[in-house]
Amino acid sequence: MKRFFVFISFVLIFGFLCFYWFYFYYQKNEHGIPIPNKAILKEKTVSTERVMYIYRLDGLQQTDGFPESYKIRLKLSGWNYSGIESEGALFVFKKNDGSKLYISIYNDEFSLSMPN
Repeated sequence: MKRFFVFISFVLIFGFLCFYWFYFYYQKNEHGIPIPNKAILKEKTVSTERVMYIYRLDGLQQTDGFPESYKIRLKLSGWNYSGIESEGALFVFKKNDGSKLYISIYNDEFSLSMPN
């Protein structure tokens, strides 16, 4: 009976990890920033002041705030959330080297902006 519970626990943990890996899978853009796998690049703007990417992501809602799974993925990539600088639907992340990343959430899309 004990082996059965150990086996079931192992199967459930393994299943959860597989689900998490596929559901929250991320790719990295050219700057090494994780992007949700289902996001589609809509527009890229490069200027002397900044680089901005606009992605389409169905189901994303401005009123829901910043997805926790994405915040965790950014943290794992070295980006720390700066709640002091964030405001409304604009979320600011910093790296230890001083780099900043601005993420704005809209309905069904989001933008990433990095100063040059």
